[in-house]
Amino acid sequence: MSEDGIAAGVGRTALLLASARAMETGRSGLVDDRFARLFVLAAGAPSGLPVELPAEETGTRQFWHDFALGAGLRSRFFDDFLLAHDGGQIVLVAAGLDSRSYRLNWSAGTKVFEIDQPAVLAFKGHVLADEWAACTRCVVPVDLREDWAGVLQRSGFQPGEPTAWLLEGLMPYLSPTDVETLLDRITNLSAPGSSIALNHFSGIRSAPPLADALDFDVLALLQVEDQPDPAELLHRRGWSVTRSPSRDIAALYDCEQSWRKKRLDVIGTGVTGTK
Repeated sequence: MSEDGIAAGVGRTALLLASARAMETGRSGLVDDRFARLFVLAAGAPSGLPVELPAEETGTRQFWHDFALGAGLRSRFFDDFLLAHDGGQIVLVAAGLDSRSYRLNWSAGTKVFEIDQPAVLAFKGHVLADEWAACTRCVVPVDLREDWAGVLQRSGFQPGEPTAWLLEGLMPYLSPTDVETLLDRITNLSAPGSSIALNHFSGIRSAPPLADALDFDVLALLQVEDQPDPAELLHRRGWSVTRSPSRDIAALYDCEQSWRKKRLDVIGTGVTGTK
């Protein structure tokens, strides 16, 4: 994917989260992602996204503060979930431009599969060409609307082994039918002892701070249909599920007071499950 390409469509939302992680890195201790800055800078002028919080009080400073804090909290929550399954088989569904394969301290034997569109993974690979992954990293370039399960297995995934699945920030882009299909496939590929984590949003399409601060309409990329509750869908498929509202996630990392002042929830409700 060219620099112009990654800065368009869904690729730009991946850059948006990279921008937020870059701003939060070194600020709160929630996330340490030195690679996030590289992605935003590699995209160049077309992205128009910052890598540092605005130094002066501006109309968008509060937005970027809230957005960066939220991205840091949700990154830490999902980082901790994955590290609890360190040493095993991990699948990042719609991995985007997060660099967990590189930035987390994995134990020997950890295998991380990154599923995303070929162009997104190609851009990621170009930017990180001189870096070494901290695990066995397996790139799975496939659109989720295609036979991604088959491509995953041909890439070395072992369905007979317990797997930790992460679907960070993916749900709002899927139709209700797509959500059902995705969770069916994941369940069918999950051996006993597997786990899953994702986040669920409600009312995100009516988030004025998000629309006002950006020079592109990220909300237009989201599904207009009401999203089903993924926790309930997982429960029906035999998973034991726990919900963690954003306020509880903030409290978990001693950020409850700061998070209470936010205008935009980019964490959502964390949903984790075991099979």
